[in-house]
Amino acid sequence: MNTRLLKIKILLKSLGLLSLIILSLDFFLRLTLDVWSKDYIVKIDQTLASFIYSLRTPILTDIMKVITSLADVNTIIVLFIFIIVILLVLKKRSHIFPVVLTLLGNLIFVSLVKTILARPRPILANALVFEESYSYPSGHALIAITMYGLLVIYLFTFVKSPVIRRISLITGIVLIFLIGFSRIYLGAHWPSDVLASYLIGICWLSLILFLIEHRERIIKILKINNIKK
Repeated sequence: MNTRLLKIKILLKSLGLLSLIILSLDFFLRLTLDVWSKDYIVKIDQTLASFIYSLRTPILTDIMKVITSLADVNTIIVLFIFIIVILLVLKKRSHIFPVVLTLLGNLIFVSLVKTILARPRPILANALVFEESYSYPSGHALIAITMYGLLVIYLFTFVKSPVIRRISLITGIVLIFLIGFSRIYLGAHWPSDVLASYLIGICWLSLILFLIEHRERIIKILKINNIKK
């Protein structure tokens, strides 16, 4: 591939990522306004949640409880340490900051939005797990898409094997979807809570990919600015 075609490919990829950031953020803001005003989204949530509750079986409930635990505090801490250790072993220290920022950003963002909207969770009669905080957005779904999604991005960055890349991508997508589904199934969240987290997660991961794509350019710009000062 010649230099011109490579530049065009990078440009198209960058435009795609920027479009994804803008669209997902716009959709999230619109959804949040609907939740805030208790618009039509409330009826859709109730209809979808009722359908998902109808799928409950004892065996499926046990499976969903295991799946949802993959995004609880203890599991995510283990995942966080695992990623940090691997990056240190690979001598990729510059990639540690996005991991730390992702985890801290999740905690701050979810706490802030939950407090502002103060959306009640589904009624306790439908809940198979007990949660004390507010409902919107889903912390489990957000931590799933951002942390597991970031792990997939790093695998694509550092691993050259197409097979491992495909397996990691498919596994990541399925796992993220199942964690979000489990939160609705167990009566911990409304569908829109999970959707909101997915939208913010897509926005964040797209930004990470954009920064990775232009990492060298950003470093050069920062170095030039430091020299000028």
